[in-house]
Amino acid sequence: MQDFLAKFIEEYYRLFDTRDRRELHACYHESCMFSVCIAPTEGSIVPTKSYKYGPLIYDSRNFKKIFDDNKRASLLRHGKAAVLDFLRVKYPPTKHEGKSFHVDVISTAVSFII
Repeated sequence: MQDFLAKFIEEYYRLFDTRDRRELHACYHESCMFSVCIAPTEGSIVPTKSYKYGPLIYDSRNFKKIFDDNKRASLLRHGKAAVLDFLRVKYPPTKHEGKSFHVDVISTAVSFII
């Protein structure tokens, strides 16, 4: 299972790091949901507006910062098209180092990955 997940993660980020991220289409189900939670580290003195993720901070569903249920619901992306549009438009270009990932598999069942 660990090898399977490691290969999936490697392939996912290879596709994520492409210019238009169009090939990520195969990684998502039609009824998927997606949200972002960005939390500055404890004791951070960086003001939210200057945070390294820039405008993406305003799409964060950080439950320690967002208390309004309507706001939380509006920040949750529903469906493959909405998720992929968000990833293409909101995320800056990236380059992940595949060898930097570490995968721990504690418990698995075939039904979890199907």
